[in-house]
Amino acid sequence: MNGFIAGHSYLVCSLAGTIVVTLLAWLTLARPQFVLTMLSGLIAVPAFVFCWFLEGDYWWPARVGGMRLGIEDAIVSFALSALAWYIVALVFGSRMHWRYLFRRSLARYLMAAAWPIAAFLLWAWLAPDAMTALLLAYASAGPVFLWLQRRLWPLVAAGAPLFGLAWFIYARACLWAFPDALQSWNLAGRWGVVVAGVPLGEIVWAICYGAYWPLFVGIVYEVTLQPWPGSPKAMRS
Repeated sequence: MNGFIAGHSYLVCSLAGTIVVTLLAWLTLARPQFVLTMLSGLIAVPAFVFCWFLEGDYWWPARVGGMRLGIEDAIVSFALSALAWYIVALVFGSRMHWRYLFRRSLARYLMAAAWPIAAFLLWAWLAPDAMTALLLAYASAGPVFLWLQRRLWPLVAAGAPLFGLAWFIYARACLWAFPDALQSWNLAGRWGVVVAGVPLGEIVWAICYGAYWPLFVGIVYEVTLQPWPGSPKAMRS
């Protein structure tokens, strides 16, 4: 069993991250925000297929079955996207209102996903590596999402640094527990430079994703942000 765990650090860390963020959300958030945190994770799961592009170019973690994609990619997609929303839910909490109507939310999800997917596929063809293509896709879609939801800019301002920090702590903890896992990254690549024990690509990606993902969730579930209680805007409303 210890040999299996040591040889499958990606699976272990993905499961641990999912369990931790779910428990934290359950214990610290009001039920509406807990539900949205779980939905945030679930709607990201289909995106695990794009991990295929990162394999070999950015990293090559050991997966159960030894395939280019695995259950680990789906699990970590849930964990990281739930965590990205959990961060902003902690900060803004009851100020955020959202709406879930299955058909309407699904339609908005498909429309919101179309642009970043198209941008990523384009950049995957043009960019020198897959991580650069992913970051450029966020840079292509993020400003459009922000323009459509200009009142959600505080989520971007909070999400980028806080999720960046949270993901750094998570990645650092995983690499502390499994130091050999660092060799899973392409350390000779442009994003493989190790900064404070974590590959640069993970740090830059987390900052960008922390800004991008709350806007994506905001579109899908029609999130609105109410003024702070006692503020002039709140008193006028």
